[in-house]
Amino acid sequence: MESRLLGAVCACAFISSISTSVSAALVAYESRTGFETAISGLASTTVDFDSASVGLAIPSGSTFDGITFTYSLTDLFGDPLTMVVDDYFDTTSSPNYLGLQSTVSSDLVNFVSGDSFTMDFAQPVNAVGLNIIANDVLLPGDLFSLSLAVTGIGGIITNPLAPSQTLADGGQVYFLGVTSDQAFSSVVFGSGGMELEFTHDDITYAAVPLPAAVWLLGSGLVFIGGIARRKVNS
Repeated sequence: MESRLLGAVCACAFISSISTSVSAALVAYESRTGFETAISGLASTTVDFDSASVGLAIPSGSTFDGITFTYSLTDLFGDPLTMVVDDYFDTTSSPNYLGLQSTVSSDLVNFVSGDSFTMDFAQPVNAVGLNIIANDVLLPGDLFSLSLAVTGIGGIITNPLAPSQTLADGGQVYFLGVTSDQAFSSVVFGSGGMELEFTHDDITYAAVPLPAAVWLLGSGLVFIGGIARRKVNS
């Protein structure tokens, strides 16, 4: 009995090490088309804010359409800001988008350089992407980023210099997306180095099938269990 258990543990450890060694890759996307092609056929959710009423507040720590938003944002006067559903500017999926509102003056404002927030997902995902609508084009040194923590990789930062779309009111649409062969539950959006204002829309997240190595692990366990049963019955 002990020898069989030891063999099973060793086999599981070996197969698990294979799984870890092959699953440590992130792919960045600066095009929604490329991102959606990569996740085509998968169960995905796009949060477009259009089902919510304009003016709906999304306080830090609250959940909207499966995403928990956590942040600490202030305006130029140091007054706290809260995320809010807005429709004042053009956006990628009309009419609503994610903006900000002062909790003191109730003024509606936009995100600015240095603003960041965390998105936590109810279930682990393997892909996330979002549109960023800026009031002007990015310049070298400007930065939008997505960062996530997966085994062996600290995160990813991308800087899409070319907008994917120009809206009727002059808004410049940028896209940031990432896929990972390791599931993750949290991602941080960051910005810096610019004098732009921007909003967010169409946050897409999706889970992908388990890596082949994980299926190999499951098959190995079944195989080992079968051997043990045969020996017991022999």
